[in-house]
Amino acid sequence: MRKISKDFNNPPADLQQKAKEELPKLFEKYYQQKHTPKRIEGYNTPQTKEQLKGLYHNKCAFCERKLSDNNDPNTGFTIEHYRPQTFYYWLAYEWSNLLPVCGECNGKKGDKFPPFISSQLNKKRENPPIANNYFDETQFLANSTTLLAENPQLLHPEIDDVENFFVFELTGNIIPNPNNKPEDIKRAKETIRVLGWEDEGRPLFKARKKIIDELQARCRAVSLDVAKLVVQNGFDTKYLYGYMELIRDLVTIDDTHSFTLLRKQISNEIETFI
Repeated sequence: MRKISKDFNNPPADLQQKAKEELPKLFEKYYQQKHTPKRIEGYNTPQTKEQLKGLYHNKCAFCERKLSDNNDPNTGFTIEHYRPQTFYYWLAYEWSNLLPVCGECNGKKGDKFPPFISSQLNKKRENPPIANNYFDETQFLANSTTLLAENPQLLHPEIDDVENFFVFELTGNIIPNPNNKPEDIKRAKETIRVLGWEDEGRPLFKARKKIIDELQARCRAVSLDVAKLVVQNGFDTKYLYGYMELIRDLVTIDDTHSFTLLRKQISNEIETFI
């Protein structure tokens, strides 16, 4: 997960138009008539999809794996509602509530939104922000005072400094950063739990481990080559400098790569990973 800068006040034009058309219907049907909200469609507009792909370099907003345009259950592109539309139906077309995610993270998250349990979320459904007998759209933004006051435990990559919340282990496991404050460790734990990142049987877990294994193998191969040069020619500082330069090149950070946060940690702690 990486921090992404999105202009919440500048949604895609076709998403904005869709919200203008559909919000009055949602207000009448679900708030005034008290119908039970069902799955809402139409938020995955062409411009929304393309802008999300561009902002996130066509990667999952949560796990950072590359997204595909097919129906692959693990890597297929989906648009996820950070706050589940089942309970926050008025946020179905809210730009700051839409994230590009892989099929695997989408399936794991579902309608979960800690710290709330289903019974509490049902009450959320009944109490959207209202002003002047209509939705108060000023409180729709994910960083609005009303929504931040909920103290969400699931990290939001467009609001939170998410890169400081996690640490990767050599096994491919991801854990909360133990150097953080207790409340931040708790949020990291909840995010890992909700998204199922600790499940060693998941393709996602295996993909992270594959990145670590490949980088370790390449770095160790370079180390072996340098060691042979030293044995043949004796120690020379140029070998050391050349070695470090080659190692850094192997773990160069590129935002278009999958698992950029993992690669960044490897780059910063190269001695641990070799």
